[in-house]
This record gives sequence, C-alpha cells and structure tokens, in this order.
Amino acid sequence: MRKENYKIYLGKTEGETIPKTIICVSGLKGAGKTTIVKRLSEEYGIPYIELGELVKARMNEERVPISKIYEYSLELRKRYGEDVVAKMAIDKINEYYGNIIIIDGLRTEPEFNAFNSVGQVYIIVVHASPTVRYQRILARGRPADPYTLEKLIDMDKKSLAMGIEHIFTLADYTINNDDTLNEALAQARAALNDILRRESERSSSVRGRKVHS
Repeated sequence: MRKENYKIYLGKTEGETIPKTIICVSGLKGAGKTTIVKRLSEEYGIPYIELGELVKARMNEERVPISKIYEYSLELRKRYGEDVVAKMAIDKINEYYGNIIIIDGLRTEPEFNAFNSVGQVYIIVVHASPTVRYQRILARGRPADPYTLEKLIDMDKKSLAMGIEHIFTLADYTINNDDTLNEALAQARAALNDILRRESERSSSVRGRKVHS
C-alpha cells in the first residue's frame, strides 16, 4: 500500500473529526530508526517530525552545545514536565492538514500518553545489537555521538533510565535491523501497510456510524 493507495488519509472533508494517526518510531541510538523514517516518508509521502531535532533547535536558540543534549533534555523535562518534547511536536502536528504523521524518537511513557491524547498511536520499535549500532555511529560521524562502544553502552543505560525500555514493551511492530537496510525496510513497509489497512477500516467504520446516526 504505497503512496498512491492511501490518499484517503491525506485529506478530510469539512467537519470531520477523525483523529490523527500518529506512528511513533522508537529505538536506541544507532538502531537506524531515522534512516527508516526518512525512507518511509519519501516513499509514502507521509510527513515526519524528529523529536531530537526539536530539542536541538531549542538548544541552538539558547546557545547550548549539542554535546550537552542529554543533560539539557533532563532539565527540560524537569522544568516543563516529562511530556514536554511530545507537546512541542503536537504543536507542529496541529499545523498539518493531513491525518497521518510519523514521529521519530519516542522515548517515554508520558510522551506516548501525550500523543495518545490527540490521535491513534502505533509504535514501531527498531532493534539492532550494540556492535552493529556502534559501527553505524562511527560511519556517520555526528559530533554528539559516542566515540567508543563503552560510551554507547553508557548512553543506552541513560535512555533505559529515562523509560525507553517500557516503550519497547508497548510496541505494535518490531523491526530487526542487524542485517541490511533493505531487509529492515521490508519489515518497516509491512508494518506501515498494516497500519494503513487498519486505519482504512477504522475510518470507514467512523464514516459508517455517521451515515446511520
């Protein structure tokens, strides 16, 4: 079910109240979630929001070094609530006319609850082993990335402490990204196609109830 087959999700008639479909992608650093999100967005024409980029944009405004992103994220949540980053994203979601969007970087249950309050949420979790993730991180060479396997594992522990492990237990779909990108993308497309099918059935049911009411 590629781009041309799900157009019913991209628009709505005046007065419709079908909630947005929010597809949250989660995973530890280097799992490949952002690569998968960008490919799905390109292939299906679905917009996406990177939660990490929202935080980085705010850091840039306040002239905070990107190397301090973990400490800054903790302070941000302490000051404004555990769901603050999700609420930043929701402000952007409300700008979109379409009914479906992908969120890259879901980490905590409060974030999940915030998204769940404004739409139908599906969670896709991308997994990969520490060794595979470390090799990918070295290859991409981002400034804030860990430069040793030990530092990556330490970063994993911080993510787990924030609550990402609970998000993994809520997953509707799980992708194994230890092998090739094509194999991971095949799993991701299958998950997205199933979500689109389920949402097509759900929207048809909502319209059917309106007709008979």
